[in-house]
Amino acid sequence: MYIRMLIFLLSVSEKAEFLNSKYNHNRFSFATFGSLTSNNNILFITEQNLHSRVILNCSNFCRKDRRCIGMEVCRIKEELFRCRACCSWMITNKQQFISADNCKYLKKEEGFFRNIAVNKPVTMSSVFNPTETNHREFNAVNNVTICSGGTYTAHSNSEHMPWIKIDLQSEYDVQRVVIFNRQDRFGERLNNLLITVGNTGTENFCGYFGKTASTADQILIYCEDGTVGRYVMATIFSNPGKLDILNICEFQVFVK
Repeated sequence: MYIRMLIFLLSVSEKAEFLNSKYNHNRFSFATFGSLTSNNNILFITEQNLHSRVILNCSNFCRKDRRCIGMEVCRIKEELFRCRACCSWMITNKQQFISADNCKYLKKEEGFFRNIAVNKPVTMSSVFNPTETNHREFNAVNNVTICSGGTYTAHSNSEHMPWIKIDLQSEYDVQRVVIFNRQDRFGERLNNLLITVGNTGTENFCGYFGKTASTADQILIYCEDGTVGRYVMATIFSNPGKLDILNICEFQVFVK
């Protein structure tokens, strides 16, 4: 019903544009009333004086960017509407929306994704105080998302731009990755995380979590188009001269 009403409001040229848009083809549907919080990193913002036009602008953006998995549409004032396309990353264990009767969120039907990283070969730039199991790189791909201490994580030494790399053992179009932070303390160690994919692990940019995480955060990063390769690499993009420690509880890699 919502889509039928929208099409009715459009001009003839706008109707043709809408019917060819990803908003229509990807079957966005109403999910909730509310406005996206800062736990979601917005991809695109547009403001227009027509409700139909603002949605059309958003849908045209979403047609070109597969990371767009939802659209927040708000009435800002009497003749001003805003649309925000979501998202390059989100912190999924934290609040996604705040109550707002003037905003509605439309969600895309995405289909099924599978995690292909479990028990795959993995290497790190370094391993802190390693034993047979403590702090080892394979802790990031053992399919255990609860890490009550650093010994259960993949744990690097203190170094400049520490990294971890998963060998998927075949080439994939990587759609998204999920990083589970440790749950006890030192959550802030996970910051400015760069995700790349390729046949060495660095050729193709997937995404960038450009803030400081908190303890127990679950960070979902959506990959740009063309993120194809055998290796997936997560690197802390350290500031010049700064040393960082990479702690990851679980590193998941999703494909369709």
